[in-house]
Amino acid sequence: IGIAKEEIPKLFDRFYQVDSSFTREYEGTGIGLALTKELVELHHGKIYAESELSDPNKGSSGWAEFTLLFPIGKEHLHFEEIIGNEKTTPLDQINEITRSFSKRIEEKLNSNEQDFKSVKEKTIILIVEDNYDMREYIKESLVQTSSSGNSDYLFEEAVNGEQGVRKAEKTIPDIIISDMMMPKMDGNELVKVLKNDEKTSHIPIILLTAKAGNEDKIEGLEIGADDYLTKPFDIKELQVRIKNLINIRKKLQKKFSRPAYLLPTQDDKKIMSMDEKFILKVREIIEKHISEEGFNIEDFCDEIAMSRTQLHRKLKALTGKSATLYIRSIKLAKAKKMIEERIGNVSEIAYSLGFSSPTYFTNCFKKEFGYPPSEVKK
Repeated sequence: IGIAKEEIPKLFDRFYQVDSSFTREYEGTGIGLALTKELVELHHGKIYAESELSDPNKGSSGWAEFTLLFPIGKEHLHFEEIIGNEKTTPLDQINEITRSFSKRIEEKLNSNEQDFKSVKEKTIILIVEDNYDMREYIKESLVQTSSSGNSDYLFEEAVNGEQGVRKAEKTIPDIIISDMMMPKMDGNELVKVLKNDEKTSHIPIILLTAKAGNEDKIEGLEIGADDYLTKPFDIKELQVRIKNLINIRKKLQKKFSRPAYLLPTQDDKKIMSMDEKFILKVREIIEKHISEEGFNIEDFCDEIAMSRTQLHRKLKALTGKSATLYIRSIKLAKAKKMIEERIGNVSEIAYSLGFSSPTYFTNCFKKEFGYPPSEVKK
């Protein structure tokens, strides 16, 4: 289908992934092209891309072409860059090149893995804005650097509401900052779509608009926007509002981590919000398979109709825990209740809740509550 011209310069950046309705079905880690470029440059070569997007209106199909250029010979190489000498055989040279190449690959992957882990801890902000300068202004203004020099935020961008919805569904950001007036889908419609989608209903959304009237502000808040700012806005005010929304989300995590939300209660029928309904749905699925040791995250994702990334980001935002830890917390909360009510001994309870062994169960229990199952009665 091709690649948009404005995205081509970013293709060789680590973790960058082109947004499109086709490629989002085939997620990678975003390091392949970056690694390729570095390997090409080791040989003093060049790599570049050319592309055109498909145009359904004209009936034309898109295309993308990658070109690699390598200098012929070895005159361009420094002495230390050439592996092998007259005493070695061609096979020795091949083996040495393979070992060197593998070492470089391993070092690069390890480096990227560390970068990727640090990325996962950052606050992901999706900026939905059709004006390039405004997107850049918001990003540059929000970037805060720590002593290590790393930004506190990871930014995703969308140029209209439709693309914003797709990116929100794919990345499940921590916060969305969206313009009100945009082509294809405006900010109000974006809020309606995302707030009524189980995957994205929990994401705080800040609307930006040049309209100063109270009617516009009230309309945005009534459809579910979490906050509203009028352009031109004070960037410090935006920073404070983002921090406030993050703090509210942390309070929500504590709420959904309480025992009342880990075990069934009489108040379940009173649950009204979409986030609470989602937690109830998650809990019911876990309860249904609670005794199955082989029930894994892939099975969970299939049953709840979400990708692994979507489920992880959603549960992490609501509970502060990954899907694996949340499942374990529910099992352990039930185990604690069973021990209190003297329903079987520790081994029987451990196996009935899908734990592989009583020892593993005891270790998990102690990590969760701070004491072993044997001391529950105390």
